[in-house]
Amino acid sequence: MMSQRSQNGRVETLRRRIHEELDRGNLERAVAYCDEVIAIAEDLDDRELHDQALCNRSGILVIQGRGDQVVAGLRRILLQSSSPTNSFLAANAISHYHEQRQEKERSLFYARLALDHARKSANPQFVAKGHNNIANLLMRDSYFEAAFESYQKALEKIPKQDFHRDYALLLSNAGYCQVVLGSYNQGLKTLFQSLELIRRRCAVGWERFPCLGLSYAYLELGRIDQARRFGARALDQSERTQSTEQIKNSLYLLGEAEKMAGNDSAAYDHFVRLQSEFYPDEPFICDVLMATDIRKLVHLMA
Repeated sequence: MMSQRSQNGRVETLRRRIHEELDRGNLERAVAYCDEVIAIAEDLDDRELHDQALCNRSGILVIQGRGDQVVAGLRRILLQSSSPTNSFLAANAISHYHEQRQEKERSLFYARLALDHARKSANPQFVAKGHNNIANLLMRDSYFEAAFESYQKALEKIPKQDFHRDYALLLSNAGYCQVVLGSYNQGLKTLFQSLELIRRRCAVGWERFPCLGLSYAYLELGRIDQARRFGARALDQSERTQSTEQIKNSLYLLGEAEKMAGNDSAAYDHFVRLQSEFYPDEPFICDVLMATDIRKLVHLMA
């Protein structure tokens, strides 16, 4: 049996690997490392470590759309834990779960609760995530100015040594928000900063977020070739990572780009795939999309 010191060292190694796999987009591998931490916590009879690993594991499952399996356990931890860290992780994951279910008020309630626990934890990354989550929810309801203020608060909280995936995705969100608010030049600059940081520090799959924002921005500016190029890249990366929501948004943008370019046949092909994969019971949607400017119908970053 490993000594407690050895087990503690193993836990730190596993934590680093979990973050590395998340940066690479390898969610299943990150889950497997969480399972190892849970096993060590059970061996050590360390309830706080166990709950923390369980929250991390559950948060990943929520991202994968499997939140129904874990939300009850997250609520138990939120109610019983005295750890601000674990309370933040639980509330944060529950907020994402309700966001996926389009339960906006519940999601915002848990996002604000998560931010409260993040402040108590004195962890600047948690505080940044809390502001980011609230901003995403505000943006879904089209409160773009308030959302951008929250994104700015989040960006200010991340330490420089942690300028990696979380910071890059925050930049992507903020850049998209700037574009929606009409600050095209600044929005493009912010989105390209996000893209460059992801290329240097993260897996290629995360490029899908700034690429979606860039595709949208170039559509707004009428620069169709660039919009098509970044939309195609976003679709490729979304397919590789099996990111359902981003596949859908990529198809929206690519269809709109082809429509604006006068390529109705190519646009219709994108909308047919969109309909068959995401709206199988609504065959009329292709004709609706061909006649509608869909740029105002989609919130890309949230």
